[in-house]
Amino acid sequence: VFVYGLMSLLGQDLDMVNGGMFLFIVISSVQDLVFIYSGYRKNKNWQYAFRQTLLPSFYTSLTTFLGFMSLCLAPLPIVQKVGFWCAIGAIFQWLVTFMFLPSVFRLIPCLQKLVKKRITKIYNFSTSIQPVKSAKLLFIIPLMALISFMYVENESGLLAFFPESHQFSKNMVEFENNFGWSLQAYFIYNKNDKAAEQVLSEVKKSSLIHAVYDKAAVRSQLFKYFADEDIKGIDGEIDYIADKHLESAGDYNQSLLLLKGLNLNSIDQFQENITKKCKEVGCFVAGEILPLVELAKKLSSGLIRSLVGSVGLVGLCLLLLCFLLSKQQQAVTLLLASFWGPFTALGLFYIFNFNVNFVSSIFVSIVVGLSGDNLIHFLFKSKNKSINYGISEKKFASQVSTLAILACTPIFLFSSFVPPRQLGILIFFSFIINFFGDIYITQWAVQSRRQIK
Repeated sequence: VFVYGLMSLLGQDLDMVNGGMFLFIVISSVQDLVFIYSGYRKNKNWQYAFRQTLLPSFYTSLTTFLGFMSLCLAPLPIVQKVGFWCAIGAIFQWLVTFMFLPSVFRLIPCLQKLVKKRITKIYNFSTSIQPVKSAKLLFIIPLMALISFMYVENESGLLAFFPESHQFSKNMVEFENNFGWSLQAYFIYNKNDKAAEQVLSEVKKSSLIHAVYDKAAVRSQLFKYFADEDIKGIDGEIDYIADKHLESAGDYNQSLLLLKGLNLNSIDQFQENITKKCKEVGCFVAGEILPLVELAKKLSSGLIRSLVGSVGLVGLCLLLLCFLLSKQQQAVTLLLASFWGPFTALGLFYIFNFNVNFVSSIFVSIVVGLSGDNLIHFLFKSKNKSINYGISEKKFASQVSTLAILACTPIFLFSSFVPPRQLGILIFFSFIINFFGDIYITQWAVQSRRQIK
């Protein structure tokens, strides 16, 4: 709420992507609250629980902050904005949890006596699950997921943001069926430039073009049933009508291009072809649809850049903690196990046949930013002991926090747009994969390393 208020104060707008920031920040805070309760459950002392969780949660908030900030490496301003504000939210979430919440517990004593039998049952169930004993082949899964992600395409359908039942989708399809075109652009060229006019004549032959309207087309369309001598005296009026809809500016004329189809990739290819032909000629294409085409081209590259950035920043933070907490000999093993989940989750795009869009492009950085949280708590709990001790002590809290996060993600399914729904599905299954990797892949990796020694 504070982040949204700050955005409003600074005049920032809400859009399809940053509209989900509230849930991203809630997911981060849920983990801290569950680990605090886990400490309280064993000692029945909320002050001890807060003190015990304070430092590990600081580092989990730091890795979440770094994961979100890596979105600023993406070439898309809309993605950079959500990354920046979610990173700010992650820091304020930690401050509120450990600076404000203890005061609430002090003022409301009944909160200090929380005991839940159902949670105890969950704990008994979680301890009954045994770690994976033979899982060498499981490390092939992230590699397969990376390979499959190479075949995932950017979202090119303009109507892919809306369900087929949405009125906008129905209207656009009906409009194109009735009139033969759905989008428009403008071909701008120098007056009296024969080379530019030759390019325009080639543009008219494109399969993407439904019709091209310039001054000559206006004349032929309006007076196609008249002989030239009949309209000889109204040239000025014809020019007025043409200039009103195809206005000239200085040395430039413009022609209206009516485009067929709603595929951004096709429009991008069309634009590139014109750009090549206009390289040495004074002409270019303009229109409201072209910036969206340019943004769509950068979705995959933005996801890869933010993925590399988040893995680098979060990995560096986790590596530093391994050295500080005397786990330097197991550092590489623990890092590989920690990132097993996020890289495996890339395969979800291929499994569900999802394309990369403006919303799902932030998915991987969110998962990477939150993937190291369990490992951080395991490291702080184990200290000079085996990492398996930290896992056994914190597995209950990790499982409950995962269940709480999974309970939050279905909210995305109620969105009016398709991309947030896809994001909800991706986050849901990615956190299941992350939990499996953080607990069982980590235990197996550490055990295998000891057997090799």
